[in-house]
Amino acid sequence: MVHEIRCRLFSDLTNEVVSEDIYSTLKNNEHAQDLNWILIEAVKQEKYDILEKIVSAGIKLTNYPNLYIETAIHYVICFRHIKYREKCTSDLNTSNIDVVNLLFQIYDEANFQNQLGFTHFQAACLCGNVEMVQKFIEQGVDVNIAHAKFWAKYPLFLAICSKNEKVVEMLLKHGANPNASDNLGSTCLNRAIIQGDVKIVEILLKNKADPNILDKNGRASLHEASQGRSAEIFEMLLKERANPNIFDESGKTPLHYLLSHDSFTLEVLKRVEILLENGADANIFCKNRMSSLENWHFNFDSTLVEILILLFKHGATLFKSEEYYLSYIIDWTENEKCLELLELFLQKGANPNARDLMIGDTLLNRAISRYRYGPIRVLLDYGADPNIVDINGKTPLFRAVENGNFQLVRLLTVKGADPNKFNGICETPLHKAIVLEHLECVALLLLYGADQNVQRYDGKSSLEIALDNYNVEIIVVLLEFLLESIVDNRSETFKIILKKVIDSNLTCSRNKLLLHFVVRRQKDKIMRTLLECGVDPNAIDDDGKTALHYAVYQSDEEMIEVLVKYCNPNILDIDGYAPLHLAVDQGHIGVIEALLKNGVDPDVLDGNAELVCIQFVKMDCIPVLTMIIIRIYWN
Repeated sequence: MVHEIRCRLFSDLTNEVVSEDIYSTLKNNEHAQDLNWILIEAVKQEKYDILEKIVSAGIKLTNYPNLYIETAIHYVICFRHIKYREKCTSDLNTSNIDVVNLLFQIYDEANFQNQLGFTHFQAACLCGNVEMVQKFIEQGVDVNIAHAKFWAKYPLFLAICSKNEKVVEMLLKHGANPNASDNLGSTCLNRAIIQGDVKIVEILLKNKADPNILDKNGRASLHEASQGRSAEIFEMLLKERANPNIFDESGKTPLHYLLSHDSFTLEVLKRVEILLENGADANIFCKNRMSSLENWHFNFDSTLVEILILLFKHGATLFKSEEYYLSYIIDWTENEKCLELLELFLQKGANPNARDLMIGDTLLNRAISRYRYGPIRVLLDYGADPNIVDINGKTPLFRAVENGNFQLVRLLTVKGADPNKFNGICETPLHKAIVLEHLECVALLLLYGADQNVQRYDGKSSLEIALDNYNVEIIVVLLEFLLESIVDNRSETFKIILKKVIDSNLTCSRNKLLLHFVVRRQKDKIMRTLLECGVDPNAIDDDGKTALHYAVYQSDEEMIEVLVKYCNPNILDIDGYAPLHLAVDQGHIGVIEALLKNGVDPDVLDGNAELVCIQFVKMDCIPVLTMIIIRIYWN
């Protein structure tokens, strides 16, 4: 019978026009329970126009016989929005809040409580209804009333979730505990931090919320703020006496939290800097002996470089387990920040001769293989051994030569690298430079003391290797340094050394042209020694030219006078010219005179069977010819 009456009343309220009799019935206190049922049913069916009609009619649910009932407000909050014994996953949406505030106009000041202990006062806090919260407080409600099953144990937590600053301030003003914990373990401060509500965090701190209390999850406010929360809140906590070195239940500080991220953003960098500037200890270990620097190499990026620099500049100590990861820095040293970090590592005592754990490569050799000039310089400045060998027996200098990097070869030699140290197969950097035809490296190594008499694994000296490769430029450089290196009885000693090498290497036709190159480069001393050692002075190149032909091109009268004594001066090149013809053709009077004076046949025919004198006639140079003949034959 009661249910039928309620259903009829509800049906009448759905009509567009509701009779005054219906409103009069609902105003009667005897129908208070019926009114509560109608309100719940209207909410269930989302017939919110019924609520508006009841409010417009001025109907209020007062003098209810029992405050321990389930109301429409309980239904909206507890069954539609929040599940008991589960975490709150979102805030009340605006429509639900509007419905609750509409219902408060009907339920008014009665602080109803459902069977699970949730009151209208708590609902007002959750919805941010300042007016209703004020009314309940004036009635003497306990602002610290606890709810054992609801996730937000205290009204203050509900107000924090409502993000209503006035309600939060009102509760704190009337004695709400700012350091209470909810049923999920969070303190009021931590809950506000999680929500990112700067203003409420500020209100809590001003009302004596302790930022250094550990919640039931074992975290203080700075731990929570270090997990990607608001930067403004992070700074505010430090200004309000938050301890930057506080441990959580596992022994981690806020710095550990920041450095345990999967990636390092500029925001993380900023917070690390703020923590350190506010006294965070960069050397604190947590309970499992993990330092702030531990595992940094797994997330190595440009931002982390700056973070590590900050840690070192604020006193971080380098531990043995960390220095081996210098190789990561070597791989990243593309800017000044990376170089600065490398230098800080070394200043903190990192071993510049440490080896890579995986492949055993030295730092110096790793840097050389990656063409990292900056790190090489820094490592050497901090005592890296320039002669340390890698697992293949190669020194840094040997690797630099292999790369053909003249700049690195110069740096290493200046820093004391031994140019005569063998690699694993008895080969020196000089041998390798010759084989790879790195002329500049060869010259530099010789300048810094490379001994070209040291024999390679096959018993060959540097000069012999060069002759095998026939890089005449390198050969000449070797010969020049060899000549300069002899102190006593230079000419004879040089001749003895050179003759030994020449005798064993001149069987190859290309080496017979060494004299040509020496003449073309006008290396007079070497030319003389080669001739004295038995080099063939009449050897011809692909153009049929002898060394004398090239001496004529160079107009080098002194070399011509020496060569003429050893060679046949009348050999014709493929164009049919003897050296004398070339001299006449080019009008080199001094050269012509030198040739004729040293016994060159003036009657030698060119390829066209013409005499030299005919060339003079054709060139209209008879006066010159006359003068030369007079000088030679009447002198």
